[in-house]
Amino acid sequence: MFNLLSLLAEVRSDFDRYMDENPFVLGCIAGGLGLVIGGWGLVELLSGTSRDKWGNKVEGFNGKLLAIVRIVFGVAAILFGLYKMMAG
Repeated sequence: MFNLLSLLAEVRSDFDRYMDENPFVLGCIAGGLGLVIGGWGLVELLSGTSRDKWGNKVEGFNGKLLAIVRIVFGVAAILFGLYKMMAG
């Protein structure tokens, strides 16, 4: 069991080292994820209905609020991605 955990820690450290050396990759991943989340929220806002984590329809004020929250988190992820791409 300990050998498996140390192996996973070594792989994680290699991944962290790769991301430290290549922040553009992390920025692209964050930006792409932000586009998906923000686009999903925008489509829900325009349609007027959202879905919760169990797949139930949420309409009215709560549905719009849920869509706006998704848009805000999408924009935040895009801004983080742009920061990582530019500042490194």
